[in-house]
Amino acid sequence: MKHAFIVFLVGIFLIIIGVNITQKVLPFSEDEIIAFAQEKGYLTDNELVNGLDELIDRGLIFRVIDSKSLTAFLLVWCSAIVCIFASFHLAIDKFFFKQFYQPPNAFKAYRRGALIALSLLGLFFLRMLDSLEWYNALAIFLLALFLEIFISGLSKEKVSEISQN
Repeated sequence: MKHAFIVFLVGIFLIIIGVNITQKVLPFSEDEIIAFAQEKGYLTDNELVNGLDELIDRGLIFRVIDSKSLTAFLLVWCSAIVCIFASFHLAIDKFFFKQFYQPPNAFKAYRRGALIALSLLGLFFLRMLDSLEWYNALAIFLLALFLEIFISGLSKEKVSEISQN
C-alpha cells in the first residue's frame, strides 16, 4: 500500500507541475508565430487566434508549435496519468484480488497506465491534426486493449511454461 500511496503523491505533484507548465509556458515558437502573422497580414490578436484555428483545421498547427514546450507538456502530463492510474490499479489489485501477504503487481499497473497514456496521446495528436473522429478514437482504444490482451496472454504462456518445467 505504501507503493500506491507514494505513486499517487508523485502523480499529484506531476499534475501541479503540469498545470504550472500549461499556464506559464507558451506552446508556440515566437519566431514562427510572428512569421505566420506577417505572412497572413494579421494585425490584431483576434485575427491571429482565428488564424490558429485555421491552422488546426488544415492540420498544420505543428508548424508554429515549439517542440521543447510540447515535449515537456506531454511528458509531464503522460507521466501524471501513468502515476495516478497505477496508484489506483495497485490499490484495487491489493484490496480485491491479492491475499494479505501478496504484493500487488506493479509491472501490470505501470504497463496499463502507459497504454492509457499513449491512447490519450494519440487522441491529442489526432485532434491537433484535425482528424479526431469517433472511429479513430475507437481504433486507438481497441488497439490498446488488444495489445494488453496480447501481452497478458504472452506472460501467462510464459508462466505456464515455467511451471511445467
